[in-house]
Amino acid sequence: MAAPTTGTSDPAEGQSATAVAAGSAAAVGGGGSTASPPTLENDPSLPPSLCIPITSSSSVPSDEQPNFIEIFPEEISNVPSSTLSKVLTDEDAPLSIWSDAALMYVQNRSTVSGSDLLQEACKREEAGVSGANNADRVRTLASAGIALLTQVNRGGDASASSTKDAKDIAQRDEDVRQASDKQFNRATKIDGLFPMTWIGRGLLHLTADRVDQAQFFFETTLKQC
Repeated sequence: MAAPTTGTSDPAEGQSATAVAAGSAAAVGGGGSTASPPTLENDPSLPPSLCIPITSSSSVPSDEQPNFIEIFPEEISNVPSSTLSKVLTDEDAPLSIWSDAALMYVQNRSTVSGSDLLQEACKREEAGVSGANNADRVRTLASAGIALLTQVNRGGDASASSTKDAKDIAQRDEDVRQASDKQFNRATKIDGLFPMTWIGRGLLHLTADRVDQAQFFFETTLKQC
């Protein structure tokens, strides 16, 4: 992967978030070009890497001039979502890259990290600083809603050690559903027939054991979206 440095003697001091993320991924042996984003022409069966264009002049020394940072799927677990979020923000990355990064976390079984990244992306969308088209906006919002639902503990009552624990779990799950529904509502205002949003609403009802409502959204998706 592309691993821009800052030229400081202590790697923990003076580094931008971009350099820290690059170093985290490089620690597992990634190697890539800094000249241009890679392609999958040689082996299309491999999962794609994440390429983040470097746009901030403060991220790397001017004499090195790499133009992207590349993170491979096997490296993503070594990059904290908070660090990657800072990189994506500093480099003004488009929402499509935020979504791709979150998907990479989920595919590597880091669902909480993926969800956290999507929630930060939604904050940028809400603030109007993402500069994204409507397709990317609605995709990010719907994905964020679905990602939140993965944190609902449907087996909470069985695993709780007391009635209080069960109530706490139930309340937490309801809070998650409300946060998820908020993202679906925002997505619907942009595109009322986006299939992922309708599927997400179905999943929301399913996590609350509202099977009839869930079935309505799933069937409507097949008929209308």
